[in-house]
Amino acid sequence: MTNTVVVPLQNAYKTTLTSSIDNSTTTIVVDAAPGFSVPAGKKIPAVIDPKNSFREVVLITAIAGSSLTVERGEADYDGGPSTANTHSAGASFVITNHFGIFDDFADAIDSKLDNDGGNADATAFDLQVGNFRVRKDANDMKFTDDNQSEITLSTLAAGGGADEKVKGSSDDTTAQYLEDKLTVTSGAGATVTKTTTSPGGNEKVNIDVALNTSTIGTTIHETYTPAFLTGGNAPETTIAIWDSVADGAFQITIDGVARSIGSLDFNSPAVTSMAEVAAVIQAGIRVVTGSLETCTWSGTEFVISSVNTTASSAITVLTAGAGGTDISGVAGGSQYMDSDAASTAAVTNSVLDPTADVGLAPLLNAAGNVDTDLLREVIDKDGYAAKGDIIAATAVNTPGILTVGSDDQVLTADSGETTGLKWATSGTGKVYCDGATVNVTNTSTETTIYSFTLPGNSLSTNNALAGRIYLTDIGNSSGSTRTLTYRLKYGATTLATITHDAPNGTDKDGYLDFEIFANAATNAQRAHLIYRASDNSVVTLIDTFGLQGTGTGAEDSTGDLTVNITCQPEVAHSGLEIQAEGIRAQLIK
Repeated sequence: MTNTVVVPLQNAYKTTLTSSIDNSTTTIVVDAAPGFSVPAGKKIPAVIDPKNSFREVVLITAIAGSSLTVERGEADYDGGPSTANTHSAGASFVITNHFGIFDDFADAIDSKLDNDGGNADATAFDLQVGNFRVRKDANDMKFTDDNQSEITLSTLAAGGGADEKVKGSSDDTTAQYLEDKLTVTSGAGATVTKTTTSPGGNEKVNIDVALNTSTIGTTIHETYTPAFLTGGNAPETTIAIWDSVADGAFQITIDGVARSIGSLDFNSPAVTSMAEVAAVIQAGIRVVTGSLETCTWSGTEFVISSVNTTASSAITVLTAGAGGTDISGVAGGSQYMDSDAASTAAVTNSVLDPTADVGLAPLLNAAGNVDTDLLREVIDKDGYAAKGDIIAATAVNTPGILTVGSDDQVLTADSGETTGLKWATSGTGKVYCDGATVNVTNTSTETTIYSFTLPGNSLSTNNALAGRIYLTDIGNSSGSTRTLTYRLKYGATTLATITHDAPNGTDKDGYLDFEIFANAATNAQRAHLIYRASDNSVVTLIDTFGLQGTGTGAEDSTGDLTVNITCQPEVAHSGLEIQAEGIRAQLIK
C-alpha cells in the first residue's frame, strides 16, 4: 500500500541561503535554522527561489541545525519534476502548501480503500487495521475482528452469525449456543427435561417440569431413628488399663430385651486406641444380640446405638456385669465406660424419621381433602394419644408429649419437669372486671363508682371476692366540713358502710379495699369495706387498717348478683370532686 511521504505539514517557513549552491549540491546551509524536525521515514517539501523562473522544488530529508539535507529537482505544480539549478547566496528558501502533498494523500487513501487488506481487485473496497477488516467481496460485504472468523453482511442480516452465541456473565470465557448454556436438574419432587424443537428451522428450547406422581396414601412410612446411649464425659482413656482387661462385662437393655455382655477381651490382641476399644465392645454386643448394634468412640465418650428403626427402638444406661471385670462405670479405680446411672450418660429416644416421605404428596380422598386416616396416622406417629395432649420440647429438637391436666387446672412453667411445664391448680381465680374512671362532682346523689355481675354460687362455702378502687383528687373547697359516705352493696342491699370527712382545701388521694367472703356456708357472707388515705391524714375512727365498715349478707344465690360500690357526698357544691379509677375485682379460691 502507498503511505503518505510528505507528512506532517509544517507551518509556513522562510529563510535564505547562506552561500551559493550548484545544481548537484544536496547539503545546503540557511540563515535561520528550522524549529521543527523531519519525522522518521518522512520528507518535507520546500521551494528555492519561488518567484523566479528557475524556481526549484526540493524535499528535506534531514535537519542538523542550519544545515539541511535535500533531494533536488522534485515535482512542481505542473506535475513534472522541477529543474535542479544553481542558486546564489541570499536566495529565498520557503516551505508552502505544496500541491504534491495533496496528491500524495489522495493516492494513499485510494490505496487504503482499494487493497490494503490484500484484495486482488484494485478497484474493490478493502480496509484493514490490525486484525479488523472490512472489505467488498463480489456482491457482499465481509467483516472480521480479533475474536471472530470472517462473516458476510447477508449472514448477519439473516441472524445466522456468531452473535447468536451467549455468555452467562461478563466473566464468562466461552460463548455458546443457548441450548448448551442451559442445564437442568431433576429432584425428588419433579423431573425436569430440556428439548429443542424444529432443528435447523425456527428452533425453540423448551424446559418441561413434571411433578413426580408418588404419593402417601392413608398411611405414612413408619421409619424411626434408632435410640442410642451417649456415655459419660469421663471414661477411662488410658490404653494400658484397657489392655489389662481380658474379661470385661456389663449389662444393657436394648429394644426392651435385657442383655448381659461379657468375655470382652482387650488384651489378646492388645488394643492400641479408644476406637479399637469400642470395636471390641461392639463385637461383644453383636455376639449376644445376633444383630448389628454399634458402639463407637466419639473422641470424648462411647456411643451405643440400637439398630431398630421402629417405634419400639429403645436403650438404657449400663449396669454392672454379671461376671468378670465390670466396665460399665467405676471399677478398680477406673472409670472404664462411664456409662452407668451414676455417670453423665444420656439416652436419646427414637423419633419418627420423615425422610422416607420426602418429595411425596398426600393422596386426596374423593372429597378432595387429605384423608382423615392419614391425618390421624401423622398425629399418632408424633405421639398424640389422648384428648388434650400437647407437644412440648424436652430438649433441643426433641419433642415430648404433655398430657392434659384436671378440670380448672392451668398450664404452669416448672423447670423441674421434663417438658418444663405442668398442669396445676391456680392460687387465684377469675378476674371479673376492670372498671373505667368515674367522677363524682357537685352532687349529693349516691353515685355508683364500681358495679359488676358476680355469677351465682361463685362464693359457695369457702370462696372470696376481693377488689380495690383507687381514689384521686378527693377535694373540698367549700370552706366547711363535708362528709363522704361509701357503701358496699349486693344490688340495693347495703353490706358495709364507711363515712369520713372530705379534705378541706387540698386534694388528697386514697383507696377503697373491699372483700366479700363465704362464712363457711352458702348464703352466709361477711363483707369488709376499708378506706385508706395515701398520706394517713384521716384519723377519725382509724385503726391500723384504716376506716372500716363490716356487715353480713345472705345473697349467694344460684342466680347472678350485682356488686356495687357507691359514694354519696353530704351536700352538693362546686368545690367537691372525687375520681375513682384503676378498678379491679378478683375471685379468690
